[in-house]
Amino acid sequence: MLRNAKIFPQPTAKVKSRLENGHNPTDLFGRLPLETREEIAMIMCIRDFLNLRLVSRAMSAVFHDSHFWRSRFREAGDRWFIDTDAWHGGKGQDTDWRLLYHATSRFADRSETTSKVWEVVRWMKETIAAKKGLRLPPLDFSGRALQHYHGDSSAEGRRIERAQVLPNLTAIGVTFVTGNSTGKDSEWLMSEIVALELITNGPRSDTIILGCPRKKAKTLTSLGMQRKMAMYRNSGRRKYRKQPPECPFTGKVVRVMLEARGFMGFRIEYFVEKISSIGVWRKGDLGSLNEPQTFGIEDYDRCVFDMVLEDVLEVVATFEGQALVDLGIRGHRPLPVE
Repeated sequence: MLRNAKIFPQPTAKVKSRLENGHNPTDLFGRLPLETREEIAMIMCIRDFLNLRLVSRAMSAVFHDSHFWRSRFREAGDRWFIDTDAWHGGKGQDTDWRLLYHATSRFADRSETTSKVWEVVRWMKETIAAKKGLRLPPLDFSGRALQHYHGDSSAEGRRIERAQVLPNLTAIGVTFVTGNSTGKDSEWLMSEIVALELITNGPRSDTIILGCPRKKAKTLTSLGMQRKMAMYRNSGRRKYRKQPPECPFTGKVVRVMLEARGFMGFRIEYFVEKISSIGVWRKGDLGSLNEPQTFGIEDYDRCVFDMVLEDVLEVVATFEGQALVDLGIRGHRPLPVE
């Protein structure tokens, strides 16, 4: 890849000196030593850093620094899934890391799939090591919940939020925003889940919020939501109606409260690479007719996925912008019967 890559032009000694030593009293980053600026840059995603260097000449010097580009290939960087240590025998002192970053840009589109596979393989290695008595066993998981293996980094533009599940969890609030109809069928709506709330029967401070809640959201119980959707669907079946009825949630922000005592996991539905609808599995539901009702805006071409553990200790949510795009849980599965 390096052999076929186009070499970047290097700044002249005069320009490099100006970048490193130039002083602009309004540029606060210029007051920091280069090492500190590098540390700041290394914890930023590449998009944010490139925007920062446009407004700070002092940060532009980091752009030409090999140490910064090398960090992109470490565990918390956005090229972490490329094993450069294997290529270079752990050295790589002579590598043009900026050029290598550019040359591997075509792999970025596959990074999400690559990272999911890498996470599971890492978990399997730890599980095997635990069975040999070499380490403690890792938590079981379901869904997308293993991003901590690479510093909770994800695809550019995404963020990962985690919440511990407390024993006194009583309810989960789901806030979703619904747009307008996208086709002739008024039920074919674009919906985004923007927040999850883990609510306990303890102090209000124990409530954990993932995502961006909305103050003006209309709060409904799960039963209230079911009744409104049932009335809406029944009205659409009346033969004398010339036009399909308007969905009661079109253009609205709704917060649905789901019962979560005995919480075991989620049932989620995907639509257009986002989670459009969500429900809760509880103890007693498995093996019975009490399958969870999903809440959000359903569609006809939905993809349903269940994630269930006996004892859920952590919820891991991935957001892109304000929309929930992935969800996972960590905890314990029931012990196998001997």
